[in-house]
Formats: sequence, structure tokens, C-alpha cells
Amino acid sequence: MDQANILRKFIQGVCVMREGDQKGEDNFGSDFMRLRRLSTKYRTEKIYPTNVGEKEENVKKNRYKDILPCM
Repeated sequence: MDQANILRKFIQGVCVMREGDQKGEDNFGSDFMRLRRLSTKYRTEKIYPTNVGEKEENVKKNRYKDILPCM
């Protein structure tokens, strides 16, 4: 898939998320919660290493304390 198609697919996904659900809420919050659950799963099950994000010198750089970058 080329870059243009990837961007089109991303934009379509954002538009769907902005439309909202039946309660009138957008889906960005649920997407963020999914990211939080995956981050916890990856960290606890050691699926992807998060060693770099957990290093003392990098902890203060993490925007969210419960979501660590995988490297």
C-alpha cells in the first residue's frame, strides 16, 4: 500500500471517529482506552519491549505515565 492510500485510509478512519456513536460521543476516547489497554498488555506480557521508555532518564519524557513507547 502506497503512502497516499495509507493517508486516505487514516483520514477515513478519523472521519468515522468524528461522526460519533449512538450516544453522540466521538470514538477518540475509546481509541485512547484501547491504546492504554494494549500498552499495559505489551508491558506485562513482554510482547514488545518497553525498556527504553522505562529507563530513569526517559521516564520524565513520557507524556502519559501509563503508555510507554515500544522500542
